[in-house]
Amino acid sequence: MVHSSVEDSFTAGAGQETLTDLDAAHGVPQRIMRCSPGEGRKMAMNFKTLMLGAVFIPICAGASISIAGDEGVRELGKHAVAYEGSEIEVAVNFFQAEGDIGERWLIIVAYLAGVQGGDVSRVSRSEVSVRSPEGQRLELMTQAEYREVYGKIRTRVQRALSTAGTFRTVGGSHRPCGRWFLEEPGKGFGRDEMQIGRNEECTGPMVFTVPGGVQPGRWRLVIELEESRVDLPFELEGP
Repeated sequence: MVHSSVEDSFTAGAGQETLTDLDAAHGVPQRIMRCSPGEGRKMAMNFKTLMLGAVFIPICAGASISIAGDEGVRELGKHAVAYEGSEIEVAVNFFQAEGDIGERWLIIVAYLAGVQGGDVSRVSRSEVSVRSPEGQRLELMTQAEYREVYGKIRTRVQRALSTAGTFRTVGGSHRPCGRWFLEEPGKGFGRDEMQIGRNEECTGPMVFTVPGGVQPGRWRLVIELEESRVDLPFELEGP
């Protein structure tokens, strides 16, 4: 059913948006951008797909949902946004975060990918942060901090990963990098710096300590790179 829905979307009217409750198990309706036959053929040759749970969402050139005022940012679904820049591509799933209003930790799942034809992208932990709706800068948790609180957040981290599914590039040469900033205790070493090759994609949880608890409103994931800045907004709705 999911695959036929995607295939059907290749032949519908260009730019038409529908809301399809494909991920009812998690209560996450996904937006599927419909493409013209010409766009469908072009996509079959070179397109990217973000898989959220069991849902494949095609991103058509010129047919996805751009967020006004945020250059390079696109909304992929109710709980997913993406940024495409000259140095890196970033996607975020914030389904778990929206369910954690009032909790001490903000938990999102992020995907970082190199840019075809670009150089190796270096992302330092110290340059990754979020901005709260009040404008407070919160740094990405260190591996030592993650290890200390993991017992308290393990279930929520696992839920975040399971509902986000696997971020995957289709029709390209990207390969999983097997590295991340935060690793489950006993299963690996968290990296303070990620070097992401042009053909690599890396994904995992990002956790931030939030004084006063997670609040609804407009949050932003900010990543300072060597020559540019990722500024990716996402909206958490209240209960």
